[in-house]
Amino acid sequence: MADFKELIQNSQSFTVLSMPGVGVSYFLRYLVTRPIAHFFHVDLYSLSALTKHEFFKLLYKELTNKQPPKDESQILNFCRKALEEIAKKEEKIAIVFSRFDQLKKEFTAEFFANLQSLTSIAPTKTCLIFTSIKPLHEIAPEAITGGNLPFYSKTLYFKPFSKKDIKALLSLEAQYPNFPDNLDELIDLSGGHIQLLHILLNSQKEELLLDQFVKMQ
Repeated sequence: MADFKELIQNSQSFTVLSMPGVGVSYFLRYLVTRPIAHFFHVDLYSLSALTKHEFFKLLYKELTNKQPPKDESQILNFCRKALEEIAKKEEKIAIVFSRFDQLKKEFTAEFFANLQSLTSIAPTKTCLIFTSIKPLHEIAPEAITGGNLPFYSKTLYFKPFSKKDIKALLSLEAQYPNFPDNLDELIDLSGGHIQLLHILLNSQKEELLLDQFVKMQ
């Protein structure tokens, strides 16, 4: 958490790298509840189609809690204007793009330049946070080059949760008001992977490792 907080306070945009199932999305949902910035969480799984246009429409909805204006050709400018208004009221702004690499077919130099331009509205206040399984410049080396490269090169590697962190996160969930007696054993079995731990917690089999869902992880 300290690394995330420092980058956000410095208005440094960055990419969080993690393997699937480790729990980065789970962590980010927790992060956006912390009072270190005014957060906007843009989950690309909510997109009706994986296109740049739908991406900016979703961003506008998150920024304003409104449907996009009818003149959607100007959607990027509408996003900029929304951020201008937000920046007048907030000290720090962090926009989190979960599962950002799902949009990789749309990655172009222009797209990344447009995203970067959102931070220029209030450069000392605003940062963008992306999640991906690989560095963005490796996914789209032709799109991220030259002037774009320094902006998108900062990365944080998300490691599996520690036992202490997992217990703290589980304590926030209504479905786990009381920990099971074998929680420590299940955490050890999960290796700190929160998705696998949830499967283990919900498993009805005594021999957990025989559970077909566990085998799939």
